[in-house]
Amino acid sequence: MEPKKTGGYALVLRITIVSLLLATLLYCRGEPGEPVTSATASLDDAELIVMACGGCHAVPEAADLPRGIWDTIILPRMGHFMGIYAFLEERAQLLAANEGAREQLLKANIYPVKPTLRAEEWQRIRNHYLTSAPAQLEVTLLPIVGEANFTARFPDVFMSPPSASYVGFRRDGSLLMADINKGGLFAFDTSLRPSFQLATGPGLTDLLEIDGTAYGTVIGSFSPTDVPSGKLVALGPRGATSLAEGLQRPTSLVAAQLDEDPERELLVTEFGKWTGAFSRWDRSPTGGFQRTNLREVPGAIKVITEYADSTYLVLFGQGRESIVRFTVSDGQLSSGEEVLTFPPSYGSSALRKIDWNHDGYPDLLYVNGDNADYYPVLKPYHGIRVFLGDENGRFEKALFIPFPGAYDAVVADFDLDGDQDIAAISFFPDYRGPEASNAVLFQREQPQGWTAQALPAAGTGRWIRLAAGDPDRDGDLDLLAGSLAMETVPDRGEVDRWVKQGLPFIFWENRAR
Repeated sequence: MEPKKTGGYALVLRITIVSLLLATLLYCRGEPGEPVTSATASLDDAELIVMACGGCHAVPEAADLPRGIWDTIILPRMGHFMGIYAFLEERAQLLAANEGAREQLLKANIYPVKPTLRAEEWQRIRNHYLTSAPAQLEVTLLPIVGEANFTARFPDVFMSPPSASYVGFRRDGSLLMADINKGGLFAFDTSLRPSFQLATGPGLTDLLEIDGTAYGTVIGSFSPTDVPSGKLVALGPRGATSLAEGLQRPTSLVAAQLDEDPERELLVTEFGKWTGAFSRWDRSPTGGFQRTNLREVPGAIKVITEYADSTYLVLFGQGRESIVRFTVSDGQLSSGEEVLTFPPSYGSSALRKIDWNHDGYPDLLYVNGDNADYYPVLKPYHGIRVFLGDENGRFEKALFIPFPGAYDAVVADFDLDGDQDIAAISFFPDYRGPEASNAVLFQREQPQGWTAQALPAAGTGRWIRLAAGDPDRDGDLDLLAGSLAMETVPDRGEVDRWVKQGLPFIFWENRAR
């Protein structure tokens, strides 16, 4: 089956898109002081770029983005992080636009007072990218062939505009979803009828249970910001009780046993915007939690347990895109070791632990497709990757399936034929043609091939969260996806339709059994 090829967007109209949990800006932050002088005089362009940007993230290739994006979006923002501004008051305007987070921005020196490069050196960097970048990116896709063997079911509720931040299944088979605008967690029975709701605050993003108590992270602001308005909460019959405030857009958490104390610690990712952290939370004598920052960088998206009470893996986006391993030793966590790194334009969006080859060592399902920093362009490196782990803790890429705008994926034998398939959603699909699909089942065809089938009624929402479970207990896995209405490119009326219908989620019932 031959993949089809398509070029990048050729857009005249520029829109403003609200960034999601994940942004993929090229994040080069300088330190205050005098511009670099004689140290760079003998460097060629490649060496200069490594010196200027390599300390903050992997050095970007010019071919990673179209020339127009480099010129109008990325290079100006890179300049800001190196103290290079288009006009005298631009730094003050950038700080004023983030007034609620001014203290965090100044402390982290996001916008240096003085340039960290000479004007001629900055011009050399600009010239390199603008002369080397392609006019557009060429993307190879798997064609969508038919429809997957699922039935689309919808809840009889209205939430407008839909703004899901979490979906999941409970052990009793009921379905859960959280909505940012409604500020609550909602439960539905297997007939998709509402059963209860809890007030959580704006945007519950993750949920776990420890010894009968449910804990969650509340993002506080869907829009990108460094304002610390997120919370760590405990959920009870009357709603959420705040355990800690002042978090920077927290997105996930796990329970950890780091020492001999029977109390479990919490490990939390805080995405933020230009500042953020991966943090540890210990119980305080007053019953709340006290934080210890383990890595103070933006873009912490997802924390997962690699080996229980031994190692934890954290996915970072926002510039220094990477998967970092934190190791437990003497009750403490290490400063972190990067086990996989990705270019800063990748748009990392999801990470799951799997056992792809059934050898007992943790493998990784990595998804990248965030495209919210500028009007979206199709990118050939967006999609789904599987990394195989070995006994030495190394990971090697075993699979890549291109999928524009990929945001989450689940591995399972959905068709019960004995091999593993991948269900995936895209938050930034190709909205230009009738074949666009934002929810796909990739079925494995022995030995190496894959076919792509659309999940039914995928166009009824813009899917941002995905979960798999078996609420009807028939032995095959069903799917649950939460919708969040947001502008599309091009705008063909999708947002108006999603807002009017107010559909918060879709339940795909597997018909394998």
